[in-house]
Amino acid sequence: VGSSEERVQAICRRDSLSHPLVVDHEPVEVLFEDEALLVVDKPPRISTTMSHRFEGGSLLNRCIGYMGGDGRHPPMPYILHRLDQDTSGVIAFAKDSAAAANVCGQFRNREVHKEYLALCIGVPPLEARVDEPISLDPENKERRRCGFGGDASVTEVQRLAYVAPCERLPLGAALVRARPQTGRTHQIRLHMHCLGAPILADHLYL
Repeated sequence: VGSSEERVQAICRRDSLSHPLVVDHEPVEVLFEDEALLVVDKPPRISTTMSHRFEGGSLLNRCIGYMGGDGRHPPMPYILHRLDQDTSGVIAFAKDSAAAANVCGQFRNREVHKEYLALCIGVPPLEARVDEPISLDPENKERRRCGFGGDASVTEVQRLAYVAPCERLPLGAALVRARPQTGRTHQIRLHMHCLGAPILADHLYL
């Protein structure tokens, strides 16, 4: 072909962007909506967005269908943040580029308060602040690891209830509230692991 690698990549990207996103018509649970934002409840076991444009099944694809889009032209939801596939919770989408820029700026400046509830194995301290940098795990591309010169990461953890170690639960269990001060991939999961109280059913960090 005689094309440089950069040119081939540019052609492939242009071709990919020419394909519309898949429109799904599965229902979404809307928690709030106005002219700028769409806030929905993300169920577990569904990804926030798809891996490739020609794939469907994600929350983004469902929101395109909810908004009446065709996957190519407006209306089109703008992704503002993500949750892990197995995590349920609140996800906000912007309805236009101006709203997306505004809210993304708030996330970037840490003006958005985020809070999560989690069931974990083990009994962490009543209150804890985990200040451990997070980096990629070179032995497993799906995992992250603490330390090793990674990105600064801070999570504040409060224990809300617990079951003391017993015959049925040798390590005990607890319900915690986690408030991430940064937004790294797998941050809460990994920081709970660092506390010695990994999240229940977390296949990566148990």
